[in-house]
Amino acid sequence: FAVSHWSLTNAQVSSLFSFIAVSGVVSNLVGGTLIRTIGLRGFTALATASTLLLWVGFSTARLKVALICAGVGFLGPARTLGATTMMTSEGAKLGIPQGQLSGDRANLVAWLKV
Repeated sequence: FAVSHWSLTNAQVSSLFSFIAVSGVVSNLVGGTLIRTIGLRGFTALATASTLLLWVGFSTARLKVALICAGVGFLGPARTLGATTMMTSEGAKLGIPQGQLSGDRANLVAWLKV
């Protein structure tokens, strides 16, 4: 779609999706500070809205709108940060082995992405 409808080159498509991946790193770095500032529920709501904004931008089929929404919606990839952190913390308090927690966290993330 990006190649045929937006007339992007393969390099531009790679740059677009690299930007989205890098925004995931940035959102995870900023996430801790935002959670302390606005709380876990507020951050999760903001990150979820950010995800929706990203996909709304892409659904418009207009490149400029998609890029703006991707920039503004950079928190989307961190929407599971609070839930997975809480799960890991509580599991450690209960003495659950880290390997089991890691598997459970991966399952949770998979379910949240559906």
